[in-house]
Amino acid sequence: ETQRHREKQEARSKKPEARFFFLPLASFLFFNLFFFLCVSAPLRFYNFMDKNMRIGFGYDVHRFIEGRSLILGAVKVHYVKGLAGHSDADVLLHAICDALLGAAGEGDIGRHFPDTSIEFKDISSLKLLRRVFLILKDKGFAVNNVDSTIAAQEPRLAESIPEMIDNIATVLEVDKGAVNVKATTSEGLGFVGRVEGISAYAVATISATKAQRKNKIK
Repeated sequence: ETQRHREKQEARSKKPEARFFFLPLASFLFFNLFFFLCVSAPLRFYNFMDKNMRIGFGYDVHRFIEGRSLILGAVKVHYVKGLAGHSDADVLLHAICDALLGAAGEGDIGRHFPDTSIEFKDISSLKLLRRVFLILKDKGFAVNNVDSTIAAQEPRLAESIPEMIDNIATVLEVDKGAVNVKATTSEGLGFVGRVEGISAYAVATISATKAQRKNKIK
């Protein structure tokens, strides 16, 4: 019995030593896991996104005139008036062009397609959007998504929006789910509310392609 009592006492005396070793180890592992999940991983993700993704904003406006077709998103919309402009005056596509060019640091649509050039007289803005896409491609960028809004008191555009999305997605070589087109009125306020013209807003995100990232590393 005396021997057993001694063995129990020795075992009890060893347990605190085990706990003393285990607790610092557990604390060390927990701290490292916490640091990775809450600090290191988010910072790495932020740095990746910051280096490889860009955001651009575009805005355009055109006034109504008689005797011209209304073209929005490369769709001929039935209406009594069209929009004034050097090209086909597609205010939606012009806003998207500016958003993409802005994201790539390439100025604006006026810089690349000046209204003083005969080359762009009455040109389809879908062709201009394609040229913008190629500019981005040459710089090593790919389009992620486009979100846009048309502000027009008249006409109603809901039925034309699906075709607009198809046209834009095809030219930018993205899925239709990556292109969003919305239409709204201005509740009778401003030049849009007075039916003097149409404005459009667009936001686009682009990302550096693998080829561009490899060139940066070199």
